[in-house]
Amino acid sequence: MLDAPALNHRSPHVDDPLADDTHIRNLDEVFPGWRDPDTRISMQGTPPDRRPWPTDPIEQLVWFVNGPADIWLPTTAELQRLHQQRIKRLNPTPEVQPEPHKPKQQFGVVYPRQRSVV
Repeated sequence: MLDAPALNHRSPHVDDPLADDTHIRNLDEVFPGWRDPDTRISMQGTPPDRRPWPTDPIEQLVWFVNGPADIWLPTTAELQRLHQQRIKRLNPTPEVQPEPHKPKQQFGVVYPRQRSVV
């Protein structure tokens, strides 16, 4: 049975088999917003393709070899590590700051009695 990282490596918003974690390790840096829906509006026709790599297969090969993409063929464990790193980066655990030391509040100060000299 496949686990969550194997099932959750693609975006439903980009129809391209290369736009997933099983092909490009640093997809978040190469193609920011790849998991988000396309919110661009075009006044005429369809908006331009938002993928950073060309659509022609030969040009894609040249782009992947010479470009910023880190191509890989991950194992399931590597996919899990990548997804854990992404979760930590996007939703970091806040560091607990210790409370500064506050002196105890005193409601009244008791002074020793002064002896009277008679």
